[in-house]
Amino acid sequence: MWSTIFGLFAAAYQVAGIEPSRPADLLFSYGPSAAVAVWVDADARRRRRSPCWDLGTFVFFAWPVAVPAYCFWSRGRAGWRTIAGLVAAVFAPTIVGSVLWTVYRMIGA
Repeated sequence: MWSTIFGLFAAAYQVAGIEPSRPADLLFSYGPSAAVAVWVDADARRRRRSPCWDLGTFVFFAWPVAVPAYCFWSRGRAGWRTIAGLVAAVFAPTIVGSVLWTVYRMIGA
């Protein structure tokens, strides 16, 4: 959900032709990764399978390695589906923004 919101705001900036402020740019850059880290931490607590004490911070800083490792550790081979969903969520803002900007430019506005 948060990735979609980030994507819509990033697309609005692109369509309006406005350069986002520094805080907004940081939010668009780090927001999806933070959302994934929060989800992994909440999932580990819900399943009562936390491999370390500060899992959320570890996942935020090492998410390209930590998220797949956690997904396979907690779900086995079914972790592939979870990984695919989380990767899609991380890259959704860029994809949504690019598609909307392209459509806006094709319309000729």
